[in-house]
Amino acid sequence: PAPAAPPVPSMASPKKQPPTRQDITPPPLASEVDDAKASVSHADSAAQCRKRIERVCQSWSAHESSQMAVTAKEYVTVWSATQTENGWIYAEAGAGRVGWLPVWVLESLPDMKRWMR
Repeated sequence: PAPAAPPVPSMASPKKQPPTRQDITPPPLASEVDDAKASVSHADSAAQCRKRIERVCQSWSAHESSQMAVTAKEYVTVWSATQTENGWIYAEAGAGRVGWLPVWVLESLPDMKRWMR
């Protein structure tokens, strides 16, 4: 049997308008990510490697092999410390899918609220 979906919070979040293709800055290259990971000290790595569950509010088609395609209402696990200044975050989904997602495809929750398994 398939695992039960996480509960849906009672507060709906407003829909965001996606940026145009020209507004999207590509995610970092794998070598840049490796360099950033190497610069994090071992003591900081536990705090830096926190994951959280997020729900996709808008489908996204990957445009490069480093990106991950997702569908609306899908749940993904994101690495909090990987969020870039350009609006990308590294995520994982079922069946071993991994890759970068634009942050705007994820549903915002009010402070102090999180999706739970």
